[in-house]
Amino acid sequence: MVNKIISGVTALSLAAAALSFATSASAQPASPSPSATAQPTASANAGSASVRVIHASPDAPAVDVYVDDKRTLSSLSFKRVTGYLKLPAGRHSVKVYATTARGQGTPVTQQDVDLNNGWDYSLAVTGAVAAPQLRVFSDNLNLPGSGKTNLRVYHLAANAPAVNLAVRGGEVIARNLSSGNATDYLQLDSKSYTVEVQSATNSSVLATTTAALTANSVQSIFAFGGTTGQTAISTLTTIDRRGTGTPATGAEESFAFMALVAGMVAATGVALKKIALIQEKI
Repeated sequence: MVNKIISGVTALSLAAAALSFATSASAQPASPSPSATAQPTASANAGSASVRVIHASPDAPAVDVYVDDKRTLSSLSFKRVTGYLKLPAGRHSVKVYATTARGQGTPVTQQDVDLNNGWDYSLAVTGAVAAPQLRVFSDNLNLPGSGKTNLRVYHLAANAPAVNLAVRGGEVIARNLSSGNATDYLQLDSKSYTVEVQSATNSSVLATTTAALTANSVQSIFAFGGTTGQTAISTLTTIDRRGTGTPATGAEESFAFMALVAGMVAATGVALKKIALIQEKI
């Protein structure tokens, strides 16, 4: 009988430990507000940073991302935004290959990237495939509080002019944003907006999107494509962090994590039920 109780307690401990590990592995630290002069920490074993990758090159194929010559992301297609991934703080070699290249030959683009301990970053593959670039943005996932949303706009449309971002029939919330750049974080009331991407030169509307801003969250609007070639400008809105403290994105990784947690919670519940039944029989 004692052995049964010990077995039940062990099952509960293992399930609870697994749940604790999964939760801590996914949690994102709140970013400090990075200054223009801040220098990343380049030493090894100095904590970790959170990084997401955006494929914003309209005529590039699906790509794989290698960090320090190890494949970290695979089959990343145009207009895809990944979840935030944990990487050790310090300097890393980032190489982007066409998925069909299998990490061989000349990368589509490559760059050494310095990651600061506790910071959050967006790495965007931008520009036409003839002249691609890897853009690095320091993000800030600090929550704004009840009824507010911190919104950032990334202009990643290749060959596109500078743009304004305006609420239809209302104010311009970002002006003269050039391609390859992002706005500061804009704190807005949490509600649904019809947002227009306008040419900064003549206010012509290049794209329109509905942005549903969630209370006490951090969100992003990405402008993809370009005004030349076959790809017009389009937009994508993501939720980067919610008020619960658990970061979220438009990517599948967040759904996979939730499924994992649900399974572990269920396992913990089963272990508790077994212990209760054993105790009733004693």
